[in-house]
Amino acid sequence: GTSFDTLHKTLEELYEQHSLWVGTAGLHGQRLDLSGYDLRNVPNLKSYSLTAVKANGAAFLNQDMEGMEIQSAFLDRADLRDCRLSGADLRGTSFKNALLSRADLSGANLSPLHFTNEDGVPWIRRVNLNGANLRYALLRGANLSDADLSGVDFSYASLTGCDLRRANLNGAVFANADLTGAHLDGADNTAGTDLHD
Repeated sequence: GTSFDTLHKTLEELYEQHSLWVGTAGLHGQRLDLSGYDLRNVPNLKSYSLTAVKANGAAFLNQDMEGMEIQSAFLDRADLRDCRLSGADLRGTSFKNALLSRADLSGANLSPLHFTNEDGVPWIRRVNLNGANLRYALLRGANLSDADLSGVDFSYASLTGCDLRRANLNGAVFANADLTGAHLDGADNTAGTDLHD
């Protein structure tokens, strides 16, 4: 990815504008767009909130992101291999085709965000992991309820006690994965994914 040092502003300056953008619902400030950047060596990354950030194709390899707030963000095709995301709030975030092999997502919240339109009609934004690679990932006790997990590779992953209720599991691969104690009520498995392969 592009070196983060090539940005004309510091992360603190960009984050200040992003916080303003989030706080004013886009009326002021500017959304933080880190798409394509190499963020592997950014110090103290987990001290920031990345809510609603756009970081498609960004590289986060081996970053400590434990407990971070990354709700409603776009991390499609991002490289998050070996990242520590335990306890992170990832509700409503998109990880389509992202690389998350060996990532630690223990206790992470990947459930949907709930909203209500001005006319009172409720709607939800689901986590989208379509096509993501989660081989050897740790997902013990993670909440993946209602998530789109279609085509995800969970081979050798630990999903013990994981909440998969109402998740879309079509085409997901669970070869040698540990699903002990996982909650699968209402999960969509119409394509016949073998959960015990």
